[in-house]
Amino acid sequence: SNLTALPNYLFLGCSELSEVSIPKNVTVIGDGAFQDCKSITKIVIPDGVKSIGYLAFAGCENLTSITIPANVEYIGAQAFGASLIETVIIEGTPTIQNKAFRGCANLRTVYLNGNDITFDNTTGQANCWFCNSESNNSNTSNITFYVKNANVAEKVKAAMGEEANNTTIYINQ
Repeated sequence: SNLTALPNYLFLGCSELSEVSIPKNVTVIGDGAFQDCKSITKIVIPDGVKSIGYLAFAGCENLTSITIPANVEYIGAQAFGASLIETVIIEGTPTIQNKAFRGCANLRTVYLNGNDITFDNTTGQANCWFCNSESNNSNTSNITFYVKNANVAEKVKAAMGEEANNTTIYINQ
């Protein structure tokens, strides 16, 4: 009950986890906390989480969808990278580090339900926040975004870079 942060690489490569319900007191999911936990099919992130670290859920091959609560302020680089996630729902207005959803081969639908979004490019590799391939080649994504307003739509278009031509964005104010 006193746990507020999941340590870095806590369950790295664990093959026994299938469903994860993070305790409600946790505010930080550490770097690589569930990296390469290939059996995970479901993750419940509580409203209290504010930060999802670098590689936190990368390589979770059986995870097909994730809902990120409104209070999450930061999603680290490659946090969900190289997973087989199909649907992402982001309820709030986090800062998303570059490559957070890179190499998600099955990613097809992203809901950005907040009034704003920030795409952080401190890694120096632009236009690779959401993509299906590791190389971020154009003509590969075909991701549909559902966003709250025109401001978020413009930010998504800029973040997708060359892949913007293969990106559909619907504004659902």
